[in-house]
Amino acid sequence: MAIFQLTRDHGLEKLGAVLDDYSRVDKIHIIIEDDWAVEINDNDKEMLEEFKDNLYPLVLIGSRHEKKLYKANLGKKAYDIDFFIQDKIVFKISIYELSEDFQANSENSFTIGDKHYIAKWNNNYIKLMMNDPDSFIEVIE
Repeated sequence: MAIFQLTRDHGLEKLGAVLDDYSRVDKIHIIIEDDWAVEINDNDKEMLEEFKDNLYPLVLIGSRHEKKLYKANLGKKAYDIDFFIQDKIVFKISIYELSEDFQANSENSFTIGDKHYIAKWNNNYIKLMMNDPDSFIEVIE
């Protein structure tokens, strides 16, 4: 149990370090279903800030039980997202669709369109803010 807690605390510490730099992100690269990519950069600062707000990590899901539950209900990977500061990747996440069997709600997932998703960072699951999924969809489509 102590090792699990140390690992979880280390994960929180690493995520905290990422979030310390999050305001400086100047480019977001979204790869959609391993097919094509969209880049949002500081040429359109308003859109970049909107995407940073939508993709802001809210909750690091770390309990062993929760991880098993998410792993068992992961559907296909929808997006890989890289966050850059001056052409250096500082944060990478993958967004997965959750299966229909998963008891999804606003506490344990986020919605894009009519489907529920969860983000994966390293070996952790993260709920993203996704407060304006319509604008996210408009740009990536």
